[in-house]
Amino acid sequence: DLSSEACGKLLRSIAETIPADEMSFKRSFDAYSVPVNYKQRFLDSNAFLVYYSRGFDGANRPAIEGEGEDVVNKLQTMQYGARNEAWNSVDELLSELRFGSKGDANSKREDVVGLLEQ
Repeated sequence: DLSSEACGKLLRSIAETIPADEMSFKRSFDAYSVPVNYKQRFLDSNAFLVYYSRGFDGANRPAIEGEGEDVVNKLQTMQYGARNEAWNSVDELLSELRFGSKGDANSKREDVVGLLEQ
């Protein structure tokens, strides 16, 4: 078992380098990710119209959704998925350490090590 002092020390040392709130954490990741482009923003905010118009973007123009695979969109999807998974792991670790840092509770060493390995 990890003592409440050990959990508190770990929590403080992690808080020095990793943002403890979701928005700040994700903003750090987003700074190094491919930004969402105009086309993707349009598709996301007009999904209903794009779906029912089958992506019609005018006469003699290709469908807005395109025929081929959008590499940038796929990269963004992977980046944001990894970012969200990383946040889930950090949030679980911080929750476990907060629980363990209470004076009346001890965290199991295996639980904390397992979360660190995620």
